Amino acid sequence: MRQLARDLACKLAVVDADTGQSVLDADEPLPADLRDEVVEEVKRSGGALPGVVHLDIEGMRAQLVEVPDEDATVLVTHGFRAAAPDVVLLQHIATAAALLLAQQGIRREHQRRIGGELLAQLIDGRLDDDEGHRQLTERGLSADRCVLLAVDGANPSGEQYVHLSLDRRGIPNLLLRRVGRLYALVPQGDEAIGVLHRRLGAAALIGVSDPLGAPTRAGAAQREANWAMRGAANSPGGVSHYAQAMLFSVLRDTDEAQLLVDRVLGALLRYDADRSTDLTKTLDTFLRCGRSWQATAVVMRIHRQTVVYRIRRVEEITGRDLSATAHIAELWLALRARDLVAGP
Repeated sequence: MRQLARDLACKLAVVDADTGQSVLDADEPLPADLRDEVVEEVKRSGGALPGVVHLDIEGMRAQLVEVPDEDATVLVTHGFRAAAPDVVLLQHIATAAALLLAQQGIRREHQRRIGGELLAQLIDGRLDDDEGHRQLTERGLSADRCVLLAVDGANPSGEQYVHLSLDRRGIPNLLLRRVGRLYALVPQGDEAIGVLHRRLGAAALIGVSDPLGAPTRAGAAQREANWAMRGAANSPGGVSHYAQAMLFSVLRDTDEAQLLVDRVLGALLRYDADRSTDLTKTLDTFLRCGRSWQATAVVMRIHRQTVVYRIRRVEEITGRDLSATAHIAELWLALRARDLVAGP
């Protein structure tokens, strides 16, 4: 690209359409005024540039052309010392830039895989704090200032490019797909969440853990993020934070949640484990279906009378009456606490 710029007697830059930041390694940044105007022009065009766009900012001329890349990318020519390149030549240069970005993307994909392995080790508790801090620092992350995100309902076609969009904005990250869910360890703040929503679609639900604090707390952070994500559907923007997502203030951590599970559901869980029954699942489905016998039977694919029998057994084993509001609330909270401590 530098050789092309010398041959064309101008400056070339390949930039992110949303931020105006350079996306090729070692590329020179655009002047601030030109960068801001490029971003505004892309916005005015609805994200798709119509051929070649010519800009003139207080005597500083520039040309914009879209780069055929996975992300929104623009080729900018400016600082002309001779005639500006013609349209056909610009399109050839944009194609060359796309090839360079593809090669750069291969390297970044390798780094993404390494980051995923590191996040898996942290979540599974296979690293101590010293080693965890060292490896996070190498990746540009600080345990005190990063959070774990759990993402569900993502657009699969956009997920493979999440790391590229984050890297382009200088946001350090670790990404891991596990049990049908995407996990991302990123710095605190709205910037990374905004990138995920843009890439994964507005339907994506995002749960945000409390700050990691220590690498050995990654497993607990995963449970917090999953807990928060379950409330994201009813939260503004599809984002829910663990600190605000607790169903009741009595549950402030996973230890308290486990105590509640043991006290309310312990006997029922043991009964299921000893006899290979589905009473706990039937209870959860029954409450999710608004205590409708028929709806529960349809979801569980069993006879309505079987549902009635199982719920009667649940009442006997737990000592709770499912016609009493207080007991229903207690069982519901215990089931959600079980989700927290069990994970996905």
